[in-house]
Amino acid sequence: EAREREFAWTWDDCADIDMNELARYYKGLGYDEIPTFSPKDTNVVEIETKYDDEMITMAAFEHWMDEVYNPEDEDLYFDDD
Repeated sequence: EAREREFAWTWDDCADIDMNELARYYKGLGYDEIPTFSPKDTNVVEIETKYDDEMITMAAFEHWMDEVYNPEDEDLYFDDD
């Protein structure tokens, strides 16, 4: 069902979930309760980054340049001809 929906969920879907489904899943795997893991057990890395206004402005400018500037179009107009 999830693939058919292309993993698109609504808030109504979230409100209608079966809260015991995850517990039944892990019980089927042999667990008595849902296991919890520390970040070191999951290899999840969190990087805290602080952006300043100049970095945000430059990132927006670079994105804009990528969107609108096409170097292949630069040679279309010849002023010296």
